[in-house]
Amino acid sequence: MSPPLPPRPPSLSDGLSLELIPPHSPKSPFYHSNLVNPLVSPYKQDVVVKIGIGTIDIEGNVAYKSYLLALDTGSDLIWIQCEECKIQDENHRCYPQKEEPFPDSKSRTYQPLPSSHPLCKPSRSDEKGHCIYTVKYKTGSINSTGVLSSETFRFPSTSSPSGTEAVKGIVFGCGYKNYDDDGNAGDAYQIAGIFGMSPGPLSFLSQYKAKKFSYCMVPRHVKNPPPTYLRFASEVKPLTRFQMVDLLMTKATKNHFVLQLEDLGVNGKRLRIDRRRLGNQ
Repeated sequence: MSPPLPPRPPSLSDGLSLELIPPHSPKSPFYHSNLVNPLVSPYKQDVVVKIGIGTIDIEGNVAYKSYLLALDTGSDLIWIQCEECKIQDENHRCYPQKEEPFPDSKSRTYQPLPSSHPLCKPSRSDEKGHCIYTVKYKTGSINSTGVLSSETFRFPSTSSPSGTEAVKGIVFGCGYKNYDDDGNAGDAYQIAGIFGMSPGPLSFLSQYKAKKFSYCMVPRHVKNPPPTYLRFASEVKPLTRFQMVDLLMTKATKNHFVLQLEDLGVNGKRLRIDRRRLGNQ
């Protein structure tokens, strides 16, 4: 059976909550307690979420695989390493990770998508007519190529007898050629891919069709930070004790969120720059 998902936050049938794991949390794979300052990691500083994926029959029991994915509000594609990346040739490559790549051939809910699928843009196909995706990030430190597919994703839930809520038909990238220069942590590296949360059409936000979402980030100087959650739809709670910032979208930035920058400050003193000169950042 798959390992348990994180502790279940309150959840309703028309909303979801995922625990956010910041890099300075002892739950994070980037946390290093043996360093003089455990808040400093030699690896990248991603916030991660834990999700379940697939429907796998094991000795008469239905199981799924659990993975840690890096949360990215700047890209839309959700992708993970899949079992084909273990094929030893120039067109297939895994970066080292602790959990085995997702065994897509063993999941009865896994489905590769054809190149004619509306989310297959630009339309590229392999010899079987399956949609091929390639994603490269601006840092150049990570990229992935594979088959655009659909699968059942599972999230913690208190409203379900099984303790998880299944969201069927989520489109994601099943990566068979992947590169991550932070994968040099060897078997201790636990990040299996990216959880895209931009406004783009492939993101979980767009596919789940949540009209609103929220998350709260704990300052990095806080040791053993309290649990915080990425909340969707009815799970979004009104906040009164925190300062809130609206994420904006424009026609020019329809695949990215932007913030309205009001001013700049130096050493606690506002510079009082004309806001029209700052624009959206």
